[in-house]
Amino acid sequence: MSRFQIAAGASVLALATGYQLATSPAAGARPAGPVVTMTALAVHDLASAQNGQALFAAHCAVCHGPAAQGKVGPDIVGKTLSDVNNAISTVSMMSSLSSLSQQDRADIAAYLQSLK
Repeated sequence: MSRFQIAAGASVLALATGYQLATSPAAGARPAGPVVTMTALAVHDLASAQNGQALFAAHCAVCHGPAAQGKVGPDIVGKTLSDVNNAISTVSMMSSLSSLSQQDRADIAAYLQSLK
């Protein structure tokens, strides 16, 4: 690997580390929920976690809270795809969740993993 490739990789990592999925709030405003940052995810999981954050807000936050720390449903921070699939198939949850695609479920799990 050349010095240029190493330097370029380091620059990308430095830039990516500060990247946030949620848009920056207006001055003085606080984000509505947790903010997923690059430091919590591998680069290839970033898009999945971003999509998962939106899916979680639409389908899960009402029971598990906006930060997945529990509300009516339990704390699910850090749960895996296997956990998500198991819960959807065995636990009495909203019937609309069973129609989520495997990719949607994987994206929700990527988001939950990013909250650890």
